[in-house]
Amino acid sequence: GKASSEGVVLSSRVRLARNLESYPFPRKCSPETKGEICSKIKNTLEHFACERFNYINMENISPVEKASLTEDHLISREFCDGDGKGKLLITDEQNTLSVMVNEEDHLRIQSIMPGLDITGAYEKAVFIDDIIAKGEKIAFDEKLGYLTSCPTNLGTGMRASVMLHLPAITSCGQIKSLVSLMTKIGLTVRGLYGEGSEAEGCLYQVSNQITLGVSEKDAIEKLTSAVSQIVERERQLRETLLSGGGLDFEDSICRSYGILRYAKKLSSKEFLKLWSDVKFGVESGVIRDIYDINLTRMLVEVMPAHILSKYPEASHSSRRDEKRAEIIKNYLM
Repeated sequence: GKASSEGVVLSSRVRLARNLESYPFPRKCSPETKGEICSKIKNTLEHFACERFNYINMENISPVEKASLTEDHLISREFCDGDGKGKLLITDEQNTLSVMVNEEDHLRIQSIMPGLDITGAYEKAVFIDDIIAKGEKIAFDEKLGYLTSCPTNLGTGMRASVMLHLPAITSCGQIKSLVSLMTKIGLTVRGLYGEGSEAEGCLYQVSNQITLGVSEKDAIEKLTSAVSQIVERERQLRETLLSGGGLDFEDSICRSYGILRYAKKLSSKEFLKLWSDVKFGVESGVIRDIYDINLTRMLVEVMPAHILSKYPEASHSSRRDEKRAEIIKNYLM
């Protein structure tokens, strides 16, 4: 359940790909048509939804703001491409929901929940999906399910993923076998920022791959049970490391904590490694004085674009490395 996966599972995300019946896929749409789709979606939400949303026209925001939204996992890298014409981002007040209008599909509805809560994220995404369907006809085929511009999303159009912190599995050299096991059962394992990204900071995304001929419920159950098994494995290996690693193990974690706390400059790569050690140290009781600090939030706050949007003068990476160390110090002191 949720409590037992705490500390290992950072967040759960569900994304639904949807298209409006009466328009070609975004790649074949003119900018005018895309603009029309944006206003239709906005009007539908304003008419049928009870809550307030933020509407961000992608044409009006700077590259730094775009990068910052990507670091927050609210938008995809693809959504940043081009001049942003005809692209609209809709978010809720809590930032647990985002809708990308005119990414690869007309609609990418996604919800992110803290911890292991795929069902919660799914329900929130479906809630918005249902509201939009009240105002617009969604492209759906009796045999194929939801129609999407990329065949890999056909069917449910649902991609569910979970972000995991796996320092023990990583340091015991078991990631490769984990990846091949997940692939066998139709799940994908990726790094922090999805496809093609490195798994820095021992952070991995596990997601469902199959969308055709399965129900959403089955896909969610399969992912949840796979994640529970990974969590169980990670827990066992953490125990082993703790009991067998002795002073050397504690020393290496405390050294990482020392550097994280007192360094004058840190690159994001180095930060991620130290962050991983410290998070592990806090959860295993080796580091006792910062247990109530939100390390997950810190992880995002010190990403390059977040630093840049707060401190525009830090346009050079060495200046950013100094700022990063400062922000961390404020968190930990």
